[in-house]
Amino acid sequence: MATTSHYVVLCLPSWGHCRPELTFALRLVRLHPHLYITIFLPSFISQSTDAVISAAQLSNTELSRMAVIKYSMAGSVPEPNQANADDLLWKKFADSCADELIPTYQDFIKSEHVKTRPVDVILGDGLLYWGFRQHLETMCKELGTKIPEVYFVAPVSAAYTIRHMGDGSNRIIYHMRSWNRLVRDLDDAKIIVFWPAVLGEQVDPPLKLISVGPQIFMETGPGESDHPSLAWLSNKPDHSVIYIAFGSYFSHGTTHQIDYLFAALEASGLSVLYSRVGGDETMHKQVDEGIGRLGEKGLACDWVPQEQVLAHRATGWFCTHGGSNSAQEGMLYGVPMRMSALIPNFPYPFLYPGRMGFLVVWPAAWDQPHIANELVHLGIAIELVQFRTGRNVGRTMARGTKIIGTFEAMQQELQEAFKTMRSEKGDEMRKRAREVMGTVRKDMQEGKSWENMMKIGKLMA
Repeated sequence: MATTSHYVVLCLPSWGHCRPELTFALRLVRLHPHLYITIFLPSFISQSTDAVISAAQLSNTELSRMAVIKYSMAGSVPEPNQANADDLLWKKFADSCADELIPTYQDFIKSEHVKTRPVDVILGDGLLYWGFRQHLETMCKELGTKIPEVYFVAPVSAAYTIRHMGDGSNRIIYHMRSWNRLVRDLDDAKIIVFWPAVLGEQVDPPLKLISVGPQIFMETGPGESDHPSLAWLSNKPDHSVIYIAFGSYFSHGTTHQIDYLFAALEASGLSVLYSRVGGDETMHKQVDEGIGRLGEKGLACDWVPQEQVLAHRATGWFCTHGGSNSAQEGMLYGVPMRMSALIPNFPYPFLYPGRMGFLVVWPAAWDQPHIANELVHLGIAIELVQFRTGRNVGRTMARGTKIIGTFEAMQQELQEAFKTMRSEKGDEMRKRAREVMGTVRKDMQEGKSWENMMKIGKLMA
């Protein structure tokens, strides 16, 4: 039996990062009986994190090897996406998050629990780790504890590493000095990436990447929920609903672009389930108005249980922003993708035997353009490129498409996307989505992603 080890997982106070990082920690508990894992979670999203922990279905023995510590975000943390100049705002955000975490971590390493079982490894969210790392050695020396091995956890595509941040996104141009500083500060970092290893084999070899695959509980499935959206779906015919979710952070697109989207949805005659968790009040009002015009064929919710929705027999298409979590859930449910809009789904084998579809993707920023590009090359997605704005307009993509960015170009692109859904090309994408689903699942169950999950449990061997 392996010698016991104590790992700490540091989760960023952002749901898109926190959810997969928490799942990653719980999967390590299940996979490695010799590991004791302490998970630091932001206190303000406890209800959501409690649901993730419950979904893991840990045994009493496994629960005895896991501890959860909540840290508060009582201070003022800058909003990094509000930057409008090269002002190091992301570095300030990382430092502020670390400042909120450090008092709780100091109390933790002073505790009797850590004195009897010192921390061997820290697996820290990349941004949180960036601010936290500079204080770690000092804290440990002052308290007379050993300095743990530290790994940079990045819940992003393998194509989106710290050496490529800033490519192809308008928003990131304001953050270039922060990213250059990140590359310099963490040049020696050991990086764990939440992306299928089998899809990241062409990443620049010098980068020390450990790809561990999607952080989803494949063994237990998406779980159950009594959410109103599922009751609404149950009253719809099979494969008749477009599920739209643009992530939990940004307001997606301009008001005109959302109008174009709803005009195309109305013309399609399909039912629409819209998760509007991201965005501001103005955008929510516009979505409500668009859904209202659909009558019984439309439903908008502030949040939905996404895995259950993707697994539902009524879901036929997925319209997504192309975030890492959504893209990987789409792959695992066999949902071909359309970067930004529509995507038929195929559920876990023990759920509903659904028909395959494809993804429509409308990327906003960060790793999303990289993910959109990768999924298009895999043959399981269509990207809405004419919805790009700013410096993108007038440029020709590597794939050969020129970004025109006019109303007419956006309208034509949406019409072609809906047409593809019912075409021979759409059938080919559905077939390809099924193939990719099999490849990614096999990678998680017995491939390189599985090997790397096992490898991480033996870092101290």
